[in-house]
Amino acid sequence: FTFTPGVNYVVTKAPLTISAVTDTKVYDRDTASTALPTVSGLLSTDTVTGLVQAYADRNAGSGDKTLTVTAYTLTDGNGGANYTVSTVANTTGTITPKTLTAGLTGTVEKVYDGTTAATLAAGNYSLTGVIDGDTVTTSGTGAYDTKHTGTGKTVTADGLTLSGADKDNYTLAAMSTSANIGVITPKAVTITPDSGQTMVYNGATPAPTLTYTPDSALAAGEEFAGTLALTDPARHAGTYAI
Repeated sequence: FTFTPGVNYVVTKAPLTISAVTDTKVYDRDTASTALPTVSGLLSTDTVTGLVQAYADRNAGSGDKTLTVTAYTLTDGNGGANYTVSTVANTTGTITPKTLTAGLTGTVEKVYDGTTAATLAAGNYSLTGVIDGDTVTTSGTGAYDTKHTGTGKTVTADGLTLSGADKDNYTLAAMSTSANIGVITPKAVTITPDSGQTMVYNGATPAPTLTYTPDSALAAGEEFAGTLALTDPARHAGTYAI
């Protein structure tokens, strides 16, 4: 071995690669990844701690979301200067939508109309599981269990869909929901006897067939049935109230 004065001895940096790995999580309104990056090229007793990787954004997406290394601490006795560090992104991350449970609340009320159709307001719908700060609502098509009057009637909302700025980050556990929140009140109907009804005196107590006209309040396909009577069923000629 011959030592040559004036010639420098150079120690070059070793390559160190930190790579983001595939991860899947349920939407939580955060970009944090639940997996840790991998490290290759680390030598001797040197260490890499504090490894963190994150999604490029917080929104739900399947198999195509980018994961990047966002933090690490390299300890090599030289302030990390013994390595040339490169980080590698991964484009196979997945954030699945968070599942919500829809419900009905309040009161849904109408006057009897011969149908089971129920009109639900925005306030009649509830969603369980929405993360604070997100905007998401649901709506559907409402129906009573029967067309008949009553209280505490079962109302069902079918065909539920989500809307709002953050709707794509959520999914519904079921497309319908029911609750006993329905009220159908009786509908008033006016019955008007037809004017000008007459009969010829026949010597007996009159029992004429009287005619009448129900107003348009009757539901489609329904009719009023009854026998109208004179207020004073007198047998003599004269004018009587119906």
